[in-house]
Amino acid sequence: MRPPTAAFAAAIATLVTALAASPARADEAPQLEEVVVQSQRQRDTREPSERTRELQRVPGTFGDPLQAVYALPGVVPSAEFGGQPAVRGSGPRDNAYFIDSLPASFVFHDFGNSIFEESLIQDFGLITAGQGAPFGFATGAVFDVRLRDPRSGPLVMSGELSGLQAAAMVEGGITERQAFYVSTRRSLYHLLLPSEEEQ
Repeated sequence: MRPPTAAFAAAIATLVTALAASPARADEAPQLEEVVVQSQRQRDTREPSERTRELQRVPGTFGDPLQAVYALPGVVPSAEFGGQPAVRGSGPRDNAYFIDSLPASFVFHDFGNSIFEESLIQDFGLITAGQGAPFGFATGAVFDVRLRDPRSGPLVMSGELSGLQAAAMVEGGITERQAFYVSTRRSLYHLLLPSEEEQ
């Protein structure tokens, strides 16, 4: 291959110089793609989530959002363990319960009512299969309950007494940035139904 002639090289140099000196046309300017930034709205951790409020309105739950799991397909109360849920063929002993990421022995009283005062539940989830590493030991379902943060303000006391359960709760602020609540709940079914010894 013969090297380019001096005239050809000079023509190429003149063309490059002319292109570099000419201003870029507006329609040839690079176009930037549209960038959309999305984020979840920050929730108030002192209030129940919208999903929890919807579950509190499910008929038959008496305002207890955890009892709404019995309305899901594949979730049934078991007869051997006082109504503890059995999920998709697994037994109640196969379930794992977590409260604020800490393992718990149970979250249901007999006959399916939960151990929490209804307003304390911020959110909860039911994982029926495919649990992640934090729930690796569970062979059944995982009940993951999140409690809300306490509200600052004047001291508030509430209670409940019925033929089904008794409950009491105290909540209030300590300082401008600190608050607390104490809650207890007990099922009363055992007072209404005869025990096995009485039968």
